[in-house]
Amino acid sequence: AYDAYNTAFYQAQTNGRAYYKETTDGGRAWFWGQANMMEMVADAYDRAPNQEKRDRLAALCKGFTDYHGTNWSWNEYNDDIMWACIVFTKTYLATGDTQYLNRATANFDVVWNRAWATSLGGGLYWKGTSGSRNACVNSPGAIVATMLYDITGNTAYLDKAKSLVAWMNVTLVRTDGGIDDNISSTGTITNWRFTYNQGTYVGACSALYRITGELPYLESAIRSARYTRDSMCNAAGIFPNHGTSGDGGGFNGIGIRWIARMVRDQGLWDEFYPWLKANADTAWNFRRVADNLSWANWRAVTSADLLYGFGCYSSVTALQVVPSSDPSDITGLAGPSATSIYQAENVSLHGGVVVATAVSGFRGTGYADYINSLGETITFTVTAEKAGQHWLSFRYGNGGTANRPVKLRVNGVINQDLPFASTGAWTSWWYSPGVLVTLNAGSNTISLTPNQNSAPNVDLLYLNASPASPPPGATVLFDGTASSLTTNWKRDENGAAPSWRVSAGSMSVVPTPGRNDISTVNGYRDYKLHLEWLAPGGGLAGEAFK
Repeated sequence: AYDAYNTAFYQAQTNGRAYYKETTDGGRAWFWGQANMMEMVADAYDRAPNQEKRDRLAALCKGFTDYHGTNWSWNEYNDDIMWACIVFTKTYLATGDTQYLNRATANFDVVWNRAWATSLGGGLYWKGTSGSRNACVNSPGAIVATMLYDITGNTAYLDKAKSLVAWMNVTLVRTDGGIDDNISSTGTITNWRFTYNQGTYVGACSALYRITGELPYLESAIRSARYTRDSMCNAAGIFPNHGTSGDGGGFNGIGIRWIARMVRDQGLWDEFYPWLKANADTAWNFRRVADNLSWANWRAVTSADLLYGFGCYSSVTALQVVPSSDPSDITGLAGPSATSIYQAENVSLHGGVVVATAVSGFRGTGYADYINSLGETITFTVTAEKAGQHWLSFRYGNGGTANRPVKLRVNGVINQDLPFASTGAWTSWWYSPGVLVTLNAGSNTISLTPNQNSAPNVDLLYLNASPASPPPGATVLFDGTASSLTTNWKRDENGAAPSWRVSAGSMSVVPTPGRNDISTVNGYRDYKLHLEWLAPGGGLAGEAFK
């Protein structure tokens, strides 16, 4: 799909420039459509990074600035500028070339300074310095702000992202997760619902949850993703047809891009993968077989007539952001470093706990269902290859609205209370944040006893293999036990080293300035790096090491 799209719409120019055509007959896609078509390349790069995609992004950005300039303040549409800021920031992340980051930063600041309103609680104007305030500029603006914060560490951008989402929550976000399109200067709400507004709001909330750890952001993202699936799609779960030749032709690509990103980052494939995969498969199956082009109406076979580039990129994006196989299916893991999986239907049950099958989505043959809760216990018997610290996590469902805390005991000794946050529905299965416990070599017991008259359904327990010991002479950066630290890579005299930040027992990486790589020097060389990591439920996922 990616190759077919570029064959049909990519137009190379002289001096390393390029652009995407408006239609299969020619022309040039306009500003915001061009930006989203360019971002489709960033989607492909995120899926499978390589030099060809980096070069293509660079050529498209050069073509964009040669045609539109580097200062985009002449464009009165503030949302247009935000779409361009997103892809220029992603191009910086792919290439490490700061010119793209500088363009995105400067033009985001232009929009913020001219468009942030003082009436009706704030928000960014859609056009210029007055008029309506639309979801299509405020949520993308929040996405750009989180990206700039991630890169620069400048908390002013984080504050702006929070302000934009807070304004959206008060003004355009409904309690069911639907996103209204805009509010007029007189306060009149237009309640059109579009997939691109759903997706960008989901993406903004997910990014803020990743940064802040504040659960309401995640809950908002999930609620709006579910609304898109349950209230905007047809009986087969297929995205609506917003048109194929106008602005609406790009809506589904934006929507699925950011919803899939949230699902990936928050590890929610169990719930959302079948729906997203159905849309990606339909986009491909309804392609025009003669040239493998697929339009944005995923409810009908692609037309044999002239096609629009903006109306076809959505299908390519869907096929980039939705994996071809379910990432949550790890049952095939094997070997000494594999996670051990213990099914709840095979544990010891005490009190009124039963093995149930009424709620769909469980793994294996059932799940543990607490009936009266207080005093009831389930006990897993697990095997550790050697004594020491091990990570464990539970797959569970909590359809209530509040936490359902459970006491964790390891070999009969109370270890800690686990909150088991709401998953929003009993059919939604999440993974509890990883817990580090000390086990004996051989057999051990892991028990869960509710603290109140309500408890989650427990499907299974994941237990990872014990961490390997570092070889002699290795520099240990982080072993999973420190609650906070900042340390630097051991380096030679040739370049700056990245820092490794640890907060709340988890490690993140700040790349070497001007690069998106983790390297001991500003260049590619051969080094040995031993990594063991756990992606806890509700946390980051989709790690890639190359």
